[in-house]
Amino acid sequence: LESPEMRADLSRRVTENLVASGSAAWATTALDGRDVTLSGEAPDEAAATAALNAAAATYGVRRVTSLVRVAQPANQQ
Repeated sequence: LESPEMRADLSRRVTENLVASGSAAWATTALDGRDVTLSGEAPDEAAATAALNAAAATYGVRRVTSLVRVAQPANQQ
């Protein structure tokens, strides 16, 4: 993105979508232009998918790369 204002706006919109999906507590993002890298430890596969979908659905995002890890259930650790 060309300006800091545009980058901040896109970051805000991605964050709002992550909050709406319930992923904001564990998901972190990094922006490179219009590309988003999503990371963090999701509590389960459904949460990881919800976060990925929320970031990808954000207006202005071109591509989402997921580095999200899924937590192992307590009985499998």
